[in-house]
Amino acid sequence: MRFPTAFAGTLVLGLLAGSPVTAATVWINLGSGDWFDLLNWDAGVPTSIETTLINNGGTAVADATSIFYPGGAAETDDLLVGYRDLFTAAPETGVGHLELNDVDLNVNDDLRVGFVGTAILPGSAEGSITSTKGGNNGGDVSVAGDADVGVYGSGAGGAATGSMNLAGNLVGNGGDLSVGVTSGAGDGTGTAIVTGDVTVAKGSV
Repeated sequence: MRFPTAFAGTLVLGLLAGSPVTAATVWINLGSGDWFDLLNWDAGVPTSIETTLINNGGTAVADATSIFYPGGAAETDDLLVGYRDLFTAAPETGVGHLELNDVDLNVNDDLRVGFVGTAILPGSAEGSITSTKGGNNGGDVSVAGDADVGVYGSGAGGAATGSMNLAGNLVGNGGDLSVGVTSGAGDGTGTAIVTGDVTVAKGSV
């Protein structure tokens, strides 16, 4: 019998490597909408070579029943869901959510969910990712870079809150998984629940 894997509090797990500067597409729907509908993004549906930012309080839903679903996994380079750093001057609180319904996700670089980086002014972030499995896909998430969930990296104060609840597997291919980590003047709170397997290609638990 296999039990769900859950991480809460503070965890740093050798998993996953750095992030080059890439083109970006930003979620602009203030509510809930279709990941595969280009009208929900300022620069079109994410691709494997673009940074994706969901930060306006909205929820992107990648669903296999979408009329725009091309098949296979949702793709992105860096994925930032609820994010704030030196380069995101507004809003002071970055909030975003991603739902994967019968769709896998491939992140070709870093995944950051509820993350505050180097912020000159106090700021907070809140993000979540959930997945469900279905007849097409298992709700798996594969990350080639670092994965940060509820991480306050550095800054002048605030909170970073992140959660990840996956019905499928979490596959790390080369960097670090950090859940609920605090440094600087803020507070990081994170939870990761993985019903499937956690596969570590590099590093150790």
